Amino acid sequence: MTATNDGATPTVSRVYRALKGLAWIVVSVFYRRIDVTGDSAWRAPGRPTIVVANHTNALADPVVILAKLPGHPRFLAAGSWWKFAPARYLFKLAGVVPVFRQRDGGTAANSASFAACHEALAEGATLAVFPEGELHHEPSIAPLKTGAARIALGAAADAGVRDVALLPVGIVYEDRGRFRSQTAVQVGAPVPVDPWVERYRADPRATVRALTQEVAGGLRAVTVNHESWDDLRLVDRAATVALADDDTSERRYARRNELRRGLGAALARTGGRDDPAWADLAARVATHQHEVDALGLDLNRALPTPHRLDRERRTLRAVLGVVAPAAAVGAVTNAPVAVAMKGVTVAVKDPAWQATAKGLAGVALCPIVWGTEAYLLRRHGRRAIFGVLVAAPLGGLAWIGWREGRARWRKVRAEETLLATRGDDLRTAAASRAAVRACVDRLIAAGRAPEPDAADATVQPASASTT
Repeated sequence: MTATNDGATPTVSRVYRALKGLAWIVVSVFYRRIDVTGDSAWRAPGRPTIVVANHTNALADPVVILAKLPGHPRFLAAGSWWKFAPARYLFKLAGVVPVFRQRDGGTAANSASFAACHEALAEGATLAVFPEGELHHEPSIAPLKTGAARIALGAAADAGVRDVALLPVGIVYEDRGRFRSQTAVQVGAPVPVDPWVERYRADPRATVRALTQEVAGGLRAVTVNHESWDDLRLVDRAATVALADDDTSERRYARRNELRRGLGAALARTGGRDDPAWADLAARVATHQHEVDALGLDLNRALPTPHRLDRERRTLRAVLGVVAPAAAVGAVTNAPVAVAMKGVTVAVKDPAWQATAKGLAGVALCPIVWGTEAYLLRRHGRRAIFGVLVAAPLGGLAWIGWREGRARWRKVRAEETLLATRGDDLRTAAASRAAVRACVDRLIAAGRAPEPDAADATVQPASASTT
């Protein structure tokens, strides 16, 4: 069979478009912010693409990709998921393609799955796969399986699909299971498959392995990777401190991860934790952490100044006053959902599944709770029903915003007290924070290769703008 891509946009069902909209709503509510960075022009209309992403957060990973990347990717998922009826139904709606591993009972059925992938790519579709093969939580990406490379090369060489690209996408979470945490999605440079076709025809196995390694390099360039948890904690805290006083809000969490990648590259080039410069950084970070903890401050929050606190206090007073009535309605109408979320947090201990459990519970419970409340008010007429169906979701958003604003208000008042009573301690913390930034700048500069690679070429010293 020879199938060539003619640049046509693949047909997407209304159901899948609705699922994409639902995914956008879910991640926008669950995460406080999601920074998406990378080349926005990576996907020409109708270009056959295979997204390859790291996998650390269960079903949250595909939902984030579906919500935040353009297009309507068809996901590949392990065949074991098809044993569960709810997952099987949802996957059918989303056009998910099953792939089978030896532990799932053999790989014989993969020929049909690969054929379906080739057909989708011939139509100009986007596929999405997690090539690490399974969910994990390690300080670095796991070795990649060869399935994505085999599908891409098979489509190009055997099915005649032109212009196939493998696209690395890295997802990094501030806290995988915490409600209203932050996430960064970085799109890497596409890996074109056409230049590998002749080599593949001559030596398929070696070419699949080589292309997989090429993709692994691209995926490492858009994720945060460390040899140990100690390295990860040190680099994360150093990057957090270095950017804590930066007032620039644009891509804030993404920039922290850029700095983490730069520090990770510097750590690898300068001899690791045995280098005296890194021992000095670790000591300075520990000192600053101790000083900030003693003051009751957050490591990632700017140290208080009278001007900043005055501006923030006036803003919060105005916002909280406006939002309070709607927040009160939201607190009442969504109380059963909030209680259920608390139960999910207690019941699901694995952080990799907490976001999935909370998301699924919220998607299932919200319409049930709102529908029940509307039904109970039916005797008051259609206006009452319509009112609760509007007030419940909007009030819920207002309640979330009010709670976050109230938490910030408490921090502002506490910091005002610190300014009035512990000014010397704050100046000491400011000096130790500046010392950490200086160490970070020196290490970034010392760790730069003569010709920086893609993983850290855009990283600027912490004291400079990185936008």
